Amino acid sequence: MVDELPVVSVIYIVNLKDNPDYKIPWIIVVLSLPVFGLMLYFIFYSRKLGRRERKRIVEIEKEGIVYEDGRTLAVLKGQSLAAYGQIRILGELGGAHAYEGTAVSYYPLGEMMFEAMKDDLMRAEKFVFIESFIIEKRIFWNSILDILIQKVAQGVDVRLVYDDIGSLMSLPPNYYRIMEKTGIRCVPFAKLRGGADNSMNNRSHRKIMVIDGKVGFTGGINLADEYINAIRKYGHWKDVGVRLEGSAVGEMTRLFLSDYFMSRKEPCEGMSRFWKDVSFASKPDQGVVVPFGDGPRPIYRHEITRTLLINMFAKPRKE
Repeated sequence: MVDELPVVSVIYIVNLKDNPDYKIPWIIVVLSLPVFGLMLYFIFYSRKLGRRERKRIVEIEKEGIVYEDGRTLAVLKGQSLAAYGQIRILGELGGAHAYEGTAVSYYPLGEMMFEAMKDDLMRAEKFVFIESFIIEKRIFWNSILDILIQKVAQGVDVRLVYDDIGSLMSLPPNYYRIMEKTGIRCVPFAKLRGGADNSMNNRSHRKIMVIDGKVGFTGGINLADEYINAIRKYGHWKDVGVRLEGSAVGEMTRLFLSDYFMSRKEPCEGMSRFWKDVSFASKPDQGVVVPFGDGPRPIYRHEITRTLLINMFAKPRKE
């Protein structure tokens, strides 16, 4: 039976509905280390959700955004079939919507976005939501935290999500409790439980900051000092970010709250009020913005970003 285990394991992995780029290295591991390799696979690669998580996903999906973008898509179809096709893919696979009336600012370096973040945070009046894969207690995060504590004292609803593995080496294990004492509602995403639990593979790499549902920041910039070149950990760090202002921020709000309520034992009914009750000033026409989320199975049923990129490269066009 032990001799047959590698063959059975390979057949199992090959038949999984998953990315072939990930399957091939794991097949090599399982064939090289028949028993131990299979143990490694189930501990470090497979992703399963418990009954509570599956129930919570259903609850969160009921609070999804209802947004009518048919007119926007019809206009876009007449302007660019390529762009129209890409947005339709995002809508069908990820439930994303096309938003107009959203101003977009681009930051080629983390330190530039850092300054904009602080300016917008000082103007927060209702709520601030922040999610990051890595949070490090140094200049970047400490500067943000000082403002958040001020805002809590002013009655602003502040919520924080950090990834428990991403911040494993930079935050103490009970950091969410420290934050709760300041009045910040905080939760580590997919908190480690101390056992060989494959739920540890469901990580959140999102970097989101939402202010009053009107302004949103995202990109590749974690809340750690190398991302703003306050320290030179690996030389000069080049990462980018964007700032959205307008209706598209509602989708970023939903993405944050989805991760927040997935990890926190708190009723999620009514979370849609955070984007339904937001009014926007008119913004200059900067085209169409389509925020969307992506992630591992089983939380996401499709590889949205991968499918989008393949489709883009498969249909090159001349400008």
